[in-house]
Amino acid sequence: MSSVEKMSGIKEFHSRFLQLYEASRANENYRGKECINLIASEGMISPAVEQMLSLSRDLQCKYSEGENDYAGHVSARHYQGQKYLSKIEDSVTDMMKDLLECDWIDIRPISGLQANQVTFWGLSEITRNKRMLSIPLEAGAHSSHGYTGNAGEVIALEVMSLKYDLETLNIDVEGSEEIIKLVRPGIVTFGGSLFLFSNPVSELAKTARDIGSYVVRALNIF
Repeated sequence: MSSVEKMSGIKEFHSRFLQLYEASRANENYRGKECINLIASEGMISPAVEQMLSLSRDLQCKYSEGENDYAGHVSARHYQGQKYLSKIEDSVTDMMKDLLECDWIDIRPISGLQANQVTFWGLSEITRNKRMLSIPLEAGAHSSHGYTGNAGEVIALEVMSLKYDLETLNIDVEGSEEIIKLVRPGIVTFGGSLFLFSNPVSELAKTARDIGSYVVRALNIF
């Protein structure tokens, strides 16, 4: 290869690198400042999270498999070099337990679909009840909530719908209360991929709990 060909190759690489760099920077500005991201999982991270990650880029690409104890804290690891990451996970676990007012939580699931599948399977095993109520898929429920998604096809739950009001674009509280009492599901799930208004969780939670149902709010897609 001649020196001319080498210089040409370097210039071509440099040009492609600049295109990649400029497109990446433009995307960050566009997604972070010029548009509103309505899908939670596609939202830009907050300035606080950006600052935390700037302290340790290792947090973005670190294996941290292991087991947790009954308090949700790290009890064992499968990889070395985890002592500080375990402190971070334990701190976040305690913060989320306080926020959600629960006794145990696992902050590690890496996607909404997996988190939903684990939750639905676990609660259906506890209740020995294969019935679940959710927002209709046509009204914006996450695909994993439906009878054709993970809940129905993978876990084999009998998924039925809460009553949805097309005028208010939200769950019909009175109609859904009657459905909950009639169906007596093991799980009542709120949350969706497409929504305009917050679901009436508190209004229906008491009805669900009165018949022994677990109330699930899919915050991972809210």
